[in-house]
Amino acid sequence: MLSGQYDFLVENMWLAEIIAIVLLILPVFLVFMKEKWFFFYYAISIVANLPLIFVMVFGFSYEAIIGFFILFVLIKDIIKRKNLRYLTTKENKAFIIIIIIIMLVNLGTAFFNFNGPAFMERLFNYIVSIFILFVYTYYFRESKKIKFIKNGILVGGVILVISMIIELIYGHFIVGLRNMRPGGLLLDPNVCGFALNIVLVLSFLEREKGKFINDLLIVASRMLLIFGVFLTVSRSAYLGTLFVLVCYMVYYSRGKRSWIVPSVTVVFIVMYLICYPIINNFFKNIYNILDLKRIIPYSGPPVPPGGNGPGGGVITEPGVDYSNSRIDLLIAAIKIFGNNFITGVGIGNVTTKINNYTNLPMNAHNLFLQLLAESGIIMLIAFLFFAYYLFNLLGSIEKRFKFFIWVIFGLLFLESMFNHNLLNINLTFLVLSIVIGLISVSSCNRINYVITRENFKIKKKSFK
Repeated sequence: MLSGQYDFLVENMWLAEIIAIVLLILPVFLVFMKEKWFFFYYAISIVANLPLIFVMVFGFSYEAIIGFFILFVLIKDIIKRKNLRYLTTKENKAFIIIIIIIMLVNLGTAFFNFNGPAFMERLFNYIVSIFILFVYTYYFRESKKIKFIKNGILVGGVILVISMIIELIYGHFIVGLRNMRPGGLLLDPNVCGFALNIVLVLSFLEREKGKFINDLLIVASRMLLIFGVFLTVSRSAYLGTLFVLVCYMVYYSRGKRSWIVPSVTVVFIVMYLICYPIINNFFKNIYNILDLKRIIPYSGPPVPPGGNGPGGGVITEPGVDYSNSRIDLLIAAIKIFGNNFITGVGIGNVTTKINNYTNLPMNAHNLFLQLLAESGIIMLIAFLFFAYYLFNLLGSIEKRFKFFIWVIFGLLFLESMFNHNLLNINLTFLVLSIVIGLISVSSCNRINYVITRENFKIKKKSFK
């Protein structure tokens, strides 16, 4: 919301212009460096939503510029290698194809109840998402490349949290707002919480061991990410963080790593006891800034009159909280599917239909029900195929990355229960490309698609 509700960058447009110019120039320099740095920067851009600032200033899609330079870098690499090599597996291919089919079904059924602006927006989002999926799965031919891009995603997550903190400070101490839910450059606090949880999971991906400074930075980054999730005051994000932490507590409680969980627990208990007055005072203050009452009841002293708004007044963030009506939204989405089960109501029309049932102009807040309401029975059939190929994919994972990938899909599934927009988020497809890349590089039945100047070859390689 730095450029949205609180108008931080809009009111200080000179700052936005400086950042936008830097964003414009940076790809020009990176294109002359090794390709890994451009993919590293693109990952940062996706997570931190840097294109938002660029569009504010120039009114032009930053994704289009990045896409042009990515293609330039890939073509330069192909010319240098004198071939195009795409690494995959049979399960990965089927999984990618079924995702594309779901998108095509969603777009195709939209013509029966056509909503032009919403359709074009969804089409653009899908094109960008598929582009991200293919360029990164093409790039991920070695596990070290995946781990390197993981670091870029972690940097993007840190930038996102910093933008949230700036938003919080500006919104409360300059504008005088209370009951805030910062979303940083991602605008939506729920999406922001999901992004931070994804980054949190990726921080657990294998890395070089024995480097104390790196370990310290990773731990500090994780604590910052969890703090960022706390600032979103998002129920789904809180559940996602709890899911991730519980999964890794179980994971690190086994074998030679069994000392980690009790040691970390003891350290945090000691820190809590030592810093209790500071923590308690911080919570009292932050409770008057964030909209924590929607999740955490607090019986402390009442908020004192006056505040930090213009003339000393305190401004409550505008808007209506629909979070307590999720069940009504889900029931309404089911009714929409039942009444339009052949082709659905089309892209962009669910909000109107739900409003007719609930007087809430909202979407379904559930990915599966949203797509069923939009595309009807055909989407349900596509979901059945998706489930089949997803389990095939999960069954093909090598032991080395099995737990990590299962946690990723568990978090994606949990988020899909609360977020209807999951297929429109670029980060979702960047994460899927990492999952597909890990499966490809670790599989004993890899498939190499190689295009040379002379011919097109398919090479299957087995690695014991």
